[in-house]
Amino acid sequence: MPDPLKKTLSATQIPALFDKSPYVTRWLLWQHYRNGAELEFEPNERMEWGTRLEPAIFQATCERLNLAGEHHTSQTYFRHRALPIGCTPDGTIHDLNRGPGAVECKNVDWLQWKDNWTDTAAPDHIELQIQTQMLVRDQRWGIIACLVGGNELRLYHREPDPDLHERIITEADEFLASVREGREPDPMGRDIELPLWRGRIDLEAEPEPLVLMDSREASETIGQYKFWTARETDAKKQRGIYRNKLEFMARDATRVRAHGYEAFIKRSQVRASEVQLPDEIKEMLRGAINSNPATIKSAIERAIDWRMITRRAGVMVKIEEDRPNDGEADFRDDIFGAVTEPN
Repeated sequence: MPDPLKKTLSATQIPALFDKSPYVTRWLLWQHYRNGAELEFEPNERMEWGTRLEPAIFQATCERLNLAGEHHTSQTYFRHRALPIGCTPDGTIHDLNRGPGAVECKNVDWLQWKDNWTDTAAPDHIELQIQTQMLVRDQRWGIIACLVGGNELRLYHREPDPDLHERIITEADEFLASVREGREPDPMGRDIELPLWRGRIDLEAEPEPLVLMDSREASETIGQYKFWTARETDAKKQRGIYRNKLEFMARDATRVRAHGYEAFIKRSQVRASEVQLPDEIKEMLRGAINSNPATIKSAIERAIDWRMITRRAGVMVKIEEDRPNDGEADFRDDIFGAVTEPN
């Protein structure tokens, strides 16, 4: 939970100052503090389950460590007594030797953990979050408690990082100073910034062309956009060629095995379904009833042509990846899922 008074930056906002947050950027945060832009996010099902499971994860952490603690159900926001930072910790756990420690609970599905976590490190924004919490509350230790796939609790023990704490303080001071002085940062160009950015554009205005002949950045940006647009088109075309080639190669087989790869093929019959003729075709047929045979024949042929064009019948082929060793897919699309590679 952020600071409702906007006097400090919360532990969940600090990662944005390091360009590490998946949820907000420095530019969005600046707009929130300076111009009151809303930063509300629609919770998805995974986030909702994380909230539901948070008390259970915290309790399991206490039991695993055989330590007492309290889960902060009240969502109290703690401000540092002197620094422009704060936090809303999930819970506090107590150790007789180290004192109180911060606990950050995370519910992560297995694929997300495999892609973004390691056995020793959490994603950068979570590492920054727990370090900020320890700094705010002057704690000497902390725990990132990660429930992986709903059935495996992994605990990441953390101690304060003095160098990182100094950077957090510096970045927070500089950010709030930029808000006071009206020094707006540049957007990062991420999708999450677009709705707010587009809302600032006057669609009725007819501005003069923007001339950036001396800007190397503008030239490189346009050039890279054209470069990757062309590569994207070529990639889709090439993948389509190999997708079709593999479909023909498979014939009626349900599995294709080659050196280093294996593909599973699913085929299902898609039956033709009743199609409602559009109103213009119906009117054409009604009008042809009392016409000459040639007109009637033409109308019927047009209706048949439309019916054949729109019918959905045939065999749909789908190739899906099977990765028995780790269960992760490389890519998926409407025809081919992926193929396996040996580990």
